This record gives sequence, C-alpha cells and structure tokens, in this order.
Amino acid sequence: MTVSLWTAGSVTGPPGYGGWSWVSAQDGVASGMAGGERRTTLRRMQLVGLIEAVRAAPAGAKLIIHCDDVAVAQIALTRLAGKPVEVEEGDMWAQIDALLAPRREALEFRRMAVPGATHGFVAAWADQARDKTKATGPFKTAIPKPNLSKFPGLSA
Repeated sequence: MTVSLWTAGSVTGPPGYGGWSWVSAQDGVASGMAGGERRTTLRRMQLVGLIEAVRAAPAGAKLIIHCDDVAVAQIALTRLAGKPVEVEEGDMWAQIDALLAPRREALEFRRMAVPGATHGFVAAWADQARDKTKATGPFKTAIPKPNLSKFPGLSA
C-alpha cells in the first residue's frame, strides 16, 4: 500500500501568524487537515504539517512525501542516515525522526512542483489556516470532504 502526502506551511512575518496543511491520497481517496499557531515561523509550520501528516498515515504503508520546501526533505533524509544536522527546531525534528525511523525502507521525499495544482490546493489551505489563526487563534481541523474531492493529486 502506498500513501502520497502533500504538506505546506504559511506565515506572515517571523514570528507571526502561521498555518499548516496536509493532504494524503490513497487508492483515489483524499484526507487532510489544516491548523495554525500564533508567534511562529515558516519552518515550524512546515514541520507541524509533516508531523501531523505522518502521524495520520497508516502503519506499514509506503510514504511518498511531497514537501513545499526541499530543505525539509534534505534535513529529514540526512538525519535518517544518522548524520548530525544543526537545526533550530530540535524538538520537532526529534518527533519527525521517531515517526520516520520505522518507515525508513518505505519512504520517499519529493519536491512539490511549483506552481502546480496540488501545491496550490495544499498551500491555499495553509494560507487559509494562517488567516483563521490571525482572526480566531490556534486551531486544528479536518479539511472538509467536499473540498478534498476536488484535490488534483488523487491519481498520484
């Protein structure tokens, strides 16, 4: 079984209001979440999206992760190879290490095509989450199924 994951983050100013989102596709069915935090950075929002996406993925599934930042994928792969990497978000990277380690043999990172329909969909949800966080505060919620049915990555 293969699951494709797309992640994105969005922030207004560092630190500022931030949003994250992820969408997964498996067997032509999409699921996803979005959320946000205040006084955060873009990298933290990108990492929250990745953490939430991997946590939601079925155990034992091969993961194809499409990141909106190639540096996130490079750092994750370097750390999985056991090489030290200086990072500011050590607490978050420790979570990512623990989540990805059991999937090391069934894991692939890809850079999302920018601009592209899949990137636009996931990035738009991260932007919307950022704006909602600014208006109402931190939150986390599922992306509605009618919206997910329009996700262009269902064939990936």
